[in-house]
Amino acid sequence: MSKVFKKYIERHNAAHYLQNCSDGIEPQLIVVIPVYLERDYLSATLNSLFNCRLPQLVVEIILVFNSCETDNREVVIQQEQHISDIQKSIIPLKPDSIDVSIIRAYNLPKKIAGPGTARKIGMDSAAARFYYLGNFNGVIVSLDADSTVSRDYFINIYSRFSETDVRGASIYFEHDTDGDQFDSDVYLSALKYELHLRYVRASLSFARFPFAYHTVGSAIALTALSYVSIGGMPRKQAGEDFYFLQKLIYYGGFGEINDVVVRPSSRPSNRVIFGTGAAISSSLSGDVDLSLTYSPSAFLELKEFLTVKDELYYVDSEYILDWCKNSPLLIREFLLFDSLLNNIKELKTQCSSLSVFQKRFYELFNYFKVVKYLNFVHNTIISKESLYSSSKKLLIDNNLLPANFGGDEKELLNLYRRLDKGGVFHPRLFF
Repeated sequence: MSKVFKKYIERHNAAHYLQNCSDGIEPQLIVVIPVYLERDYLSATLNSLFNCRLPQLVVEIILVFNSCETDNREVVIQQEQHISDIQKSIIPLKPDSIDVSIIRAYNLPKKIAGPGTARKIGMDSAAARFYYLGNFNGVIVSLDADSTVSRDYFINIYSRFSETDVRGASIYFEHDTDGDQFDSDVYLSALKYELHLRYVRASLSFARFPFAYHTVGSAIALTALSYVSIGGMPRKQAGEDFYFLQKLIYYGGFGEINDVVVRPSSRPSNRVIFGTGAAISSSLSGDVDLSLTYSPSAFLELKEFLTVKDELYYVDSEYILDWCKNSPLLIREFLLFDSLLNNIKELKTQCSSLSVFQKRFYELFNYFKVVKYLNFVHNTIISKESLYSSSKKLLIDNNLLPANFGGDEKELLNLYRRLDKGGVFHPRLFF
């Protein structure tokens, strides 16, 4: 394990920013928060962390204040003023068992600047911290500067890792869907976007896709060893959490932590092209209609395909195309469009048994491929359908909702939340 850490830290210069971190503490859990012009939100996030229960637990919070080389000088001035303000008025309120470290990552290259690189800097530093402490199973948690948490956040996350063999986890989340901070149309967009996320996750689980987990950047936890073993957080300007979590889930030992709550902000944002803020902004501008979602038929055909995929191991390579032509329409058209069939032919030559093929099949047909399939069929063959009707139908068809349900979207979302929190959609339940 030590060699894995040492190699990662040297290759990625992970200890570069440690001089910005506090000395003399030995945290068991480190929270990493990227900060870019977050004056309106960070104080609430820190206060929620300071109010958490912390029996016999030492926590470090790493704030990564960042900027891009193309930002005007005023951005760094504002960041520095924000640092000064929280050092004077917020950090003094922290409990003794929490320490706050501040990393200044200014003038990042335009090609990589963004929350992904800032998150990587903080998580690399956390991994290096645990390496030098000899705590390879120290817990690293990813949070956003505009996300508050429930009081049991620290203790329940740490307990999950210390009492089980879990190596990584997604954390339960809920967006604000009402309030007075934003206009009502913002909250309505957030509600629809979250319902879409939960509907898609549940649909993939019922379709027997084994990696059907939520991928929210502000709701991730993992051990330091897991972090370095999968190569760390990628330097991406957007969607870094999605790419990172796919590696982490496939690494194994992945689970869910549903006895805490992360509350991401529902604010619109144009800084990145993926995620809640981008979806809400696109909805408000009219570029995206969040009342539509993927058709249930796409998931039904996906389930048919995943149910019979093992047949591909036994089909002679020269007949795979014939096998494909007998598949349902959506899957057939996607397989003919995509390179998956050729990749499967090659994979078959590398697998000594069906069990090996079953595992390695999902190296090819991973979450990226599923998203590609869903987007392809909705762009070329079928249309998206009503979010409300589709998400209601899924629950009715699986006996989780009475057929005469007449509640609105908010009631439907609350039901999905309860089911998610109760682990009903955990993919392991479908295998």
